[in-house]
Amino acid sequence: ETANFAVVLGRLHAEGDSERLARLVVVLLDYWYFSGALGDADRWLALAEAGDVPARTRATLHLSAGSLAFVSGDLPRAQASFDAAHARALEVGDDLLLARALMNRGLVHRYGGEHALALEHFDTARGLAVRAGADQLVPLIDNERGEVLAHLGAVGEGRALIEQFQAR
Repeated sequence: ETANFAVVLGRLHAEGDSERLARLVVVLLDYWYFSGALGDADRWLALAEAGDVPARTRATLHLSAGSLAFVSGDLPRAQASFDAAHARALEVGDDLLLARALMNRGLVHRYGGEHALALEHFDTARGLAVRAGADQLVPLIDNERGEVLAHLGAVGEGRALIEQFQAR
């Protein structure tokens, strides 16, 4: 499989088909992550990010790059990617992309010890997710909000959100 993906990605890159390359790289990120091929993911993400793609695709690429950096423990790189995703999502005015970017920015701040800032991002992300009709994203955001609220001392409110998430 890996060799076949590399052939297709290489062909798209050689043909200058940046849009299709970027979209395929985003789709393959989970495959690379779960197969332990983070080096491949990094390499293809870098090539895809260098291409000329629309803002919506670029936002998705930045989200993917940020997620890869986040799971690798590189919070500064994750933050930069999520910030770039947020900027591109603002350009296209996509509430779902904005919600995803802000949720991820919140995660970086949460794990970086900036809990109040994380909560601000989660609260804004939640409102955007509701407005976008992203019913599957709202509970994930609420769970993160619950964790942060509990950490900030609002244990009852935080626990309620966490329990709602667990009961799903």
